[in-house]
Amino acid sequence: MPSNHGHSPSKKGEDVVWVHSQTPDGEGLNVVRKRGDEVSFGQVRRVVEGKPILGELVALRPREDAPRFFDVEVLHAGTTTGREGPPQVSTPAYRHGWAEVFGPKKKRAASSALN
Repeated sequence: MPSNHGHSPSKKGEDVVWVHSQTPDGEGLNVVRKRGDEVSFGQVRRVVEGKPILGELVALRPREDAPRFFDVEVLHAGTTTGREGPPQVSTPAYRHGWAEVFGPKKKRAASSALN
């Protein structure tokens, strides 16, 4: 990979983060990210086996000329859902209850007694 020395902050298509501070729990870092013309705030954390990855999986490469700036390489784009709102959770108990309320009507045995 070529040297990072000489990057200009206004370079089109540049993806860089500035490490601002440590997260309150001490497990990650608060960062400001500039990707092209877009600026965003976020956190970076180590990947832990068995824990879900929230957002993108990235590799950070330190810049020689600025110790708190890192070039970003996206290793895996974050997954996005095609909808808005809270997640839809459907457990077996929920599906059973749904079927009881909204499912096909059960035929009742004919009763000769009225009330």
